[in-house]
Amino acid sequence: QLPALRGAPLDFGGAIRFLGYTMPSDRLTGDTHTVTLCWEVLQTTTRPAAFSLKFVHDGVIVADRTSVHGLGRYPSAAWQPGALFCDDVAVMLDDPDVADDPQPQPGQVYDLLLVMLDAATKAVDWTAAAPDGQPVEYPIIGQVISPAGDMRDLIQTPLTPSTITFPGFARLAGYATSAAPAPVAISYIAFHP
Repeated sequence: QLPALRGAPLDFGGAIRFLGYTMPSDRLTGDTHTVTLCWEVLQTTTRPAAFSLKFVHDGVIVADRTSVHGLGRYPSAAWQPGALFCDDVAVMLDDPDVADDPQPQPGQVYDLLLVMLDAATKAVDWTAAAPDGQPVEYPIIGQVISPAGDMRDLIQTPLTPSTITFPGFARLAGYATSAAPAPVAISYIAFHP
C-alpha cells in the first residue's frame, strides 16, 4: 500500500515510473530533508540505473542526493514489471564532503528536480516523459522552502509592539511606518506546524 502521493507521474526510459512523493514538511529545517520517492517498474531492463534528487533555484543546486533505487538494495537488474516500492531519501543540506557547497538562502523556494542516470557512467541519459509519452525536459516534481530566518537587523526603525495574530500562520511582533525607503516595516514570527 503506497502512501498518499504528491506530484505527477513521470516515466524514465520506458522502464520505471515515478509515481509521486511525500515529505513531512515543505520547509527545510535541520541538516537533512527527507523526501520519499515512490516508483512502479514498467519493464525489465539491463541498463544500470540510479536517480538523483536535486534542490535547485535559478540553476544553482543547493543540495542533492544520488543513489541506486532501494538505497542500493534494489538495482535495476532485479526489477520486475508491476513492482511498487518507495525510497526514503535523506538529502543533506550542508554536505561536509563539498567544501564550497552553496547554502539555502532565507525564504527561498527550491524546485525538486528528479533525474535518472546510468549507475556505471553517471551520465544523465534516462529520458523523462509524461505517461502519455510527452518528453519532460526538466522533471521538477515539487518544491521546498527555506525558513525566512531572523531579519530584524534589516529594520532600522524602532518597532511598535503588536498583539495581532494570524491563526496558523504568524504573529505580528511589531511594525513601524516611515517616509522612506520603505513606508512600512514589519516583523513577524511564523508558526511551524
